[in-house]
Amino acid sequence: FGGRSEIGVELATRLAPGSTVVLAARGADQLDDQVAAVRAAGARAVHTVEFDADDLASHGPLVDKLVGEYGAIGTAVLAFGVLG
Repeated sequence: FGGRSEIGVELATRLAPGSTVVLAARGADQLDDQVAAVRAAGARAVHTVEFDADDLASHGPLVDKLVGEYGAIGTAVLAFGVLG
């Protein structure tokens, strides 16, 4: 979560080898560079999903959706910030 942040992408690339990685961020359709970096780091598969950290009610359903589509979550990186 926070797939657009430099910290999030750096952590994803370090955890990527052999893993299925899901980058969740606002503007998930604009994550081509991040997807390429994670894929180049050895991820087995890379997916993107739209995520708005400000929409607290969507967090639980998103996790449920990810588990349903990709199986158990081995590691989650929370690299988003909320101002306000």
